[in-house]
Amino acid sequence: CAFPNTTFAQNNGVIQMTGVASRYVGRYIGVILILLGLFPPVGELLRQIPAPVLGGATMVMFSCVVAAGIRIITQTPLSRRDVLIVGLAFGAG
Repeated sequence: CAFPNTTFAQNNGVIQMTGVASRYVGRYIGVILILLGLFPPVGELLRQIPAPVLGGATMVMFSCVVAAGIRIITQTPLSRRDVLIVGLAFGAG
């Protein structure tokens, strides 16, 4: 029940991690998600990913959100590598 133009922090984290911010990629991923919903056996393969792997990826993603905020308020520009290092440090902390 949200407006279609809302921005979620996860999206910013994924963009920071991958460097991809294209709308076309989002459309392709949407089609893939629809196909996964139509073919449960394929979705079941993805469900077999261990919880610690998903937890680690989630930690990195949300840590990158924090690092992106730090990037905005710092005076020296941070590279993608620097953002990942800062994000992991915050996530581990």
